[in-house]
Amino acid sequence: MAWNIEGLKTKLLRYDIAELIKQYDLMSLQETWDVETDYCKIYFSYYTLYTCPAKRSLRGGRHMGGVLVLVKNVYPSTFHKYTKGLTWV
Repeated sequence: MAWNIEGLKTKLLRYDIAELIKQYDLMSLQETWDVETDYCKIYFSYYTLYTCPAKRSLRGGRHMGGVLVLVKNVYPSTFHKYTKGLTWV
């Protein structure tokens, strides 16, 4: 499943999003904004996490973008890193 979550941390703190995500073996979250791996490891310990962090605008303000791909640990997963920080599962 793919989801434009518009800010992951706020959703995790306010709603039971982790329980909803547990229903899926593979999940792609876009617009995570600021993904801190420490809290993601707590909420998603049953997944292998792949992230592309959000970038802050040169003018300041909040982070924009950010992708988190979760692959359930029951599946072997590998990743290949390409140029410019792109990661493919």
